[in-house]
Amino acid sequence: MDTKNEKLASVRPENEALEEIAFSEQLINYEIIMGIVSKREYSSKVLRIAKTCARQFRRTCYVSTNRSARALLDMWEKHGLEINKFVIVDCVGEEKEKKVAVKCVSSPADLRGISLAVEDVVREEVQCLVFDSISTLMLYQKPLEVLRFAHIMVTRLRKHGVKGVLLTLKGDLNRQHLEEIRMFVDAVVDL
Repeated sequence: MDTKNEKLASVRPENEALEEIAFSEQLINYEIIMGIVSKREYSSKVLRIAKTCARQFRRTCYVSTNRSARALLDMWEKHGLEINKFVIVDCVGEEKEKKVAVKCVSSPADLRGISLAVEDVVREEVQCLVFDSISTLMLYQKPLEVLRFAHIMVTRLRKHGVKGVLLTLKGDLNRQHLEEIRMFVDAVVDL
């Protein structure tokens, strides 16, 4: 490996640790966060978010509209996460998992099904909910419907005292939609 790559490799873990600390502080300081993630760094950022939640909370609900529960569990186990700290609402997979609690929803287009699954899970004493992602819902529903859904979900999280992280991909929400979501979250942060 050349000197330039060695320097990058040695700096990267420190930057990741600093990012994780910053995100952890945001989870402490804010109840509901809208996290904006670049498409290029999506996989690494959502893994880091899951790691932080596993460390910080006894139980986290991870709502996945992009990956099956099986794919998430494989990734999390590979990276040493305590998977028993998660409940997954799986909006893309059809198979039941035995390793952790999984609630299946027919598809990301089923906002009612997602809403009912989230309602069940927040009653199960979860401390945090990660919603991955608002961007995917925009592929299936009109923006106004997605905004209504997000508002209802945020209201439900606040009612139950559950922290929330709503993820979206950078550039997927137009300025108007981002401003509307900003009204009912505590912070909009680039992750």
